[in-house]
Amino acid sequence: MDAPAAEDASAAAGAKGGGGEKKAVDGRHLRSERSRAAIVDAMLELLRSGNTAPSSTEIAERAGVTQRTVFNHFSDMHTLMTAVMTRNGEHILPLVPEVVTDGPVDARIEYFCERATAINEDSMHIRWAVLTHPAGQRFGILGVQFMRDLMRERLLGVFAPELAALDAAEPGHADVVVRILEVEMDPLTWRIRRHQNGQTFEAAAADLRALFRLVLTAPAEG
Repeated sequence: MDAPAAEDASAAAGAKGGGGEKKAVDGRHLRSERSRAAIVDAMLELLRSGNTAPSSTEIAERAGVTQRTVFNHFSDMHTLMTAVMTRNGEHILPLVPEVVTDGPVDARIEYFCERATAINEDSMHIRWAVLTHPAGQRFGILGVQFMRDLMRERLLGVFAPELAALDAAEPGHADVVVRILEVEMDPLTWRIRRHQNGQTFEAAAADLRALFRLVLTAPAEG
């Protein structure tokens, strides 16, 4: 083989070898990303099931990885809780009710409460973990406040006509109603209904709808 041909063959072999190396690196990266996602999902599943302080052993077993893999991806519980809250936010944001003002108040109550109960059922234990776990408090409080503000904004928009009527009958009454509804549609209140009071999902949802009707449609006392 002459010199140019040898150089061409060497270059081709190098290119081939480099491509194989890149594929190996890409494969390791994909496996790493899958493991990371599995750990975050495992933590979310454990929280949603009611285990608000899962151990690293439980997380690793649910994710199908070793404890060492958990610690390789997340150096402490704070970083894991941050990733969990981000993932949970991605899941529940599409459930937030839109501002719909058309139609009778009963239809809007049904719509709003359907969305609120779906969010609460999904996140009640996560909310509790955020408020009681030191790692969750550092990041999660910001997420909690964001969701409270967003749900309040949608509440004010969806029921603007009813709230305006309440204020016209008695100035300041609408603010009282909004504060009551904010507490009643909070995930922690939902958790009390479902677990402390032992209500079924359907019974708890019916109570929430009934309370919305009561405070939004009852005339203010003169």
